[in-house]
Amino acid sequence: MSSAQPGGRKKSVIVALAFLVVAIVSVVVGRGWISMPSFSFPSSPSSHRDLLHVKGAISPEDEEFFKAAEQQQVFAEVGISVAYDVFSPQDLVEIASRPDPDYDFVMPVVDGAARVAETKDKFTTITGADPGSVVAFSTPLIALVYTDLVGDMESQGLVVDNGGNKSLDLAKLNEMSKEGTRWRDISPSFGSPRVVDVAVPSLRESNAALQYAALIRSVGGGAGGDDAMQRLLVGQGHGEASTQGIFDTYLRLGKGEMPMVLATEAEYVAELIKQSDSEGSTKLKDYTPLALVPGAMLTSTVVPQTEEGEAFAAAVSDRSIQGVAAMQGYRTEPTSIFDKLVADVEYSPLPLPTQQPPTSWQDFEAIQQELGLITGNELPERMM
Repeated sequence: MSSAQPGGRKKSVIVALAFLVVAIVSVVVGRGWISMPSFSFPSSPSSHRDLLHVKGAISPEDEEFFKAAEQQQVFAEVGISVAYDVFSPQDLVEIASRPDPDYDFVMPVVDGAARVAETKDKFTTITGADPGSVVAFSTPLIALVYTDLVGDMESQGLVVDNGGNKSLDLAKLNEMSKEGTRWRDISPSFGSPRVVDVAVPSLRESNAALQYAALIRSVGGGAGGDDAMQRLLVGQGHGEASTQGIFDTYLRLGKGEMPMVLATEAEYVAELIKQSDSEGSTKLKDYTPLALVPGAMLTSTVVPQTEEGEAFAAAVSDRSIQGVAAMQGYRTEPTSIFDKLVADVEYSPLPLPTQQPPTSWQDFEAIQQELGLITGNELPERMM
């Protein structure tokens, strides 16, 4: 087990990574999402002593991938045991910047952080992925809103139809925020005095919230972007470390407490799968997933730091592991695994964003400084 590192939220959990589907093979293979794989690895380890022990630094958004009970069983045959610690975006980048690795792999979910991990340079620009890095899976950011509000939001131009799917226009959201528009102004039958916004998890802990802040900044433009972030993000008071946490809270609360929330498609699809396996459960019919315009992806990238990390990256790429990722709602590599799954639960995938704001880590650090999450003293000299 790894020792706690300063400045990070730690959760050390031991899970075993495996190529062969054990506990959920009847689900993954039986539904036709994947076929039984063949492997070039040695035969399955006969004891815990045979496992290759790997230590990883991951983002809060990927914790569900590692800690799920079925995941531990599915991964038990790979022969790789993984201890992982969970870090906030800034702490993960600091760890990734160190010339001597403390972890066998790091797994950022925002592109700029992945580039830092690959190059050991916090000032890097996007030049393409390091050959050793592996995109494990990805998911678009979405907003989740109560379905009975969508019609009123469309009539105000806040929600637009996008090829049969619904999208949230962030530029219009920023405009309404400037005007102090309240939910009762959009939907008189709802009558809530709350200002229209999207509830987000902790800006300090969540990569998704940080990526959303970049989108809000882009639609505000220049100094207006910083003003937009202050209005739409600061002072919300939600303490969840990830979108999974605030998604779970959202499903428990009533509409008056939280009309619209930031989430990922993966969380929505995973819940859809869970409810499709529970007879009579129709809870998600009360909610509508909205693509964001402009949009953004969370891309989980495994960046090996050691030979053990390379073994982990190879395991994550296997189709059986991708099948488990698809069950958790992620867009997989290849996409056919995800496509088969969502067809089975009659979900129409949201359109992927065609472009998103610049994603060098310098941009994200500037956002954090503007939001008061880090001080100027914590920034590299080149950013001062």
